[in-house]
Amino acid sequence: MTTAIIVLVESRFHIVCEFRGERYWSMIRRKWIAFLYVIVILYVLPFKYLCPDQEPAKQRLFQNCLEYRNMQKSKYDFSPSLIRLQRLPCLPSYIYNAPILVLVEDITYHLTVIIVWLVVCFNGLIALLIYIYWNTAKLLKNHRMSPQTYQIHRIFMSALVIQLVIPFCTLIGPAVAVLTSIITNYYNQGIVNVSVLSVTLHGSVTTVAMLIVHKSYRLAIKEMFRKFSFQSTEVPRMLMYTNHVARIESTTY
Repeated sequence: MTTAIIVLVESRFHIVCEFRGERYWSMIRRKWIAFLYVIVILYVLPFKYLCPDQEPAKQRLFQNCLEYRNMQKSKYDFSPSLIRLQRLPCLPSYIYNAPILVLVEDITYHLTVIIVWLVVCFNGLIALLIYIYWNTAKLLKNHRMSPQTYQIHRIFMSALVIQLVIPFCTLIGPAVAVLTSIITNYYNQGIVNVSVLSVTLHGSVTTVAMLIVHKSYRLAIKEMFRKFSFQSTEVPRMLMYTNHVARIESTTY
């Protein structure tokens, strides 16, 4: 998703901005875009090979919880190290026999790669946006862009930024919650449920934001509903007219 946002903003950068290496950038930009997606594949590919053996991993995952539950039953003193290492709360017995997948036991590599990639992409995105605004203002100042074109571009970029920021709210919250849960070794099923629900709403929120923010989409949606409403009222009128004519003909004959 982050890579797609970078590519989207870069396309606007390529269309609007003027700079010295513009011709050279036009020649290599597709290779650069392909390179970004290759990097994403390469850093995700090791996730499969870092996946542990499932049976031993599940035993290690549930071991502390079982010991913790046995201690509760026996009313012995709890070991501080056991409480600290407890990864899950006491769960129903059917959870232990469920076909779960332990993706990772040591999250160091996964977390490091994701954070580094997000930081790099975020810095590149900010740099592109700043340069686009600066370059368009420079073109306007040098009378190489009309005020009307500049205003249209500014409105479009503002709508584009809003369209990208709103869906991020459905991802930032769950990401912070999961990261905090991992760092503090804290598990809460309610937080997990809300996080999963928020992430699944990302696509719907993105679509609704796009339809609301961009004026062309708003007008198209309004026109569609207007035509639908007009057709829905016209059909009963035609039926009423047909029935009225039929009654007149029946009384005439």
